[in-house]
Amino acid sequence: MGLCVVSACETAEAGDDEAVDSLAQALLGEGFRAVMGWAGTVSDGEATAFTTALYTWLARGGSLVRRQP
Repeated sequence: MGLCVVSACETAEAGDDEAVDSLAQALLGEGFRAVMGWAGTVSDGEATAFTTALYTWLARGGSLVRRQP
């Protein structure tokens, strides 16, 4: 599987005792190659603006792969 974008608060954060992985980490463990989550809180408007910009970037040929010099 490819990219998974999770637009919900603290989806990149592990539990307080770190005994529980973050949702993003769990999705990586289930086979996604890349997961984007939020480390803190996010409003619906912020999440919508971010994903709109991200998907527009990707649709125009943008890449999330870091190119080596």
